[in-house]
Amino acid sequence: MAIFRSSKDGFASFISSCYNKRLASALKVIMVKFTANNLAHTAEQLRSRREMIAQLSAPIIKLSKGIALLPLVGELEMDRAQIIFTQTLETCSTMNIITNRFIGCLRCR
Repeated sequence: MAIFRSSKDGFASFISSCYNKRLASALKVIMVKFTANNLAHTAEQLRSRREMIAQLSAPIIKLSKGIALLPLVGELEMDRAQIIFTQTLETCSTMNIITNRFIGCLRCR
């Protein structure tokens, strides 16, 4: 009887081991898919927020036909200046702003 019991225990531990391996494998697949989906979602949110910040960093206010105001606040580092330049040109083209006169600058500290 002891021999039968030990082989039964061996079979049970073998089944348990196989079950644990399959469970671990399934959990690994689930975690990898979840992480990939979460990463893609986070990357999309970050892209969307960066796009919104870029649009808000160069707000053009149309004052009259051919004249607009571009209020700039804060420091203009190279990346922000490039975004503002591109955004301003695109928006002015859309709004039919054809003048390119620079009126003035007020710098407060």
